[in-house]
Amino acid sequence: MTGWKDVCQEVYRSTSLSIVVHERPDGDALGSAAALFHAFRHRKKVEIVCATTVPEVFLPLLGKVPIGREFSQNKGLVVLLDCAQWHRTGFEDALNKAKLEKRRIIAFDHHSGCSIGKHVDASVHDPGVSSTAELIGRCLHELRVPINGKVADCLLLGIYTDTGGFRHPNTSSETLRMASRLISHGANLELLHQAFESRRTLFKTRLWGEVLSNTLINKLGIAVAKVDRSTLEKVGSSVEDAAGLANNLVMLQGAKVAMVLVEVDKGWKVSLRTRKPNIDLRRLVKYFGGRGTQKASGFLATKELLSGKIN
Repeated sequence: MTGWKDVCQEVYRSTSLSIVVHERPDGDALGSAAALFHAFRHRKKVEIVCATTVPEVFLPLLGKVPIGREFSQNKGLVVLLDCAQWHRTGFEDALNKAKLEKRRIIAFDHHSGCSIGKHVDASVHDPGVSSTAELIGRCLHELRVPINGKVADCLLLGIYTDTGGFRHPNTSSETLRMASRLISHGANLELLHQAFESRRTLFKTRLWGEVLSNTLINKLGIAVAKVDRSTLEKVGSSVEDAAGLANNLVMLQGAKVAMVLVEVDKGWKVSLRTRKPNIDLRRLVKYFGGRGTQKASGFLATKELLSGKIN
């Protein structure tokens, strides 16, 4: 069995890296990938690919990082980041081909119920950490790779977003120690506050007002909000403007769980949040092929998925 330190050494020794982040990437996936890019860009060829569009809110925080949409067929090491399931990569066919060609594929992930390990040659999986970014930070520390301000910014982005700004229960003492080290290396915490807490565009404000005015809390204590395409068109917003809604809904008095449904091309993106210690959202989203943590999870509700589960 390959230990986590051996996997980190494999990243260090490789001649090139092909980094894959999951579809509809979040700050953790993108921050982890960008951190590796900035850490190794002068040592080897590093490329990042994502099967779907990267939310614009993250781009200014990543630095100058090229992110492609097509999986490269070079012979470098493949690194899957924050992908709990094989299909979440969005590159199943290309990765299966890479496996047939004997390319090494490794993975870093922190989600419970992670099944990616059975598809790759080696993996680092620890559901006890806050984020994949925390794993990557641990790896870079083990390798004694210099962490400059840009690497620190990207790692802190991953940790910050997956802990809800250090508010979620997955924020451990080690998480805060790592965040402290990253700030000492030049990470700008204020920049993250401005990006996710302080600044809100007029269009996003209009969207939130429209959605919140129609939010209901049912008898089970679930605060439900729906963001369909007609609403987006009405206020001139984009899907990205719905980010953060679930975190706000769960703060409502009487809400045990917040559920936000956002209409996307393939169906409905469902985001769930809770602050209750006795509720584990992973049990629900696993039934629908989703993923996440105990307090923050989600899944994609396609028509085929819903009809199959209901019938």
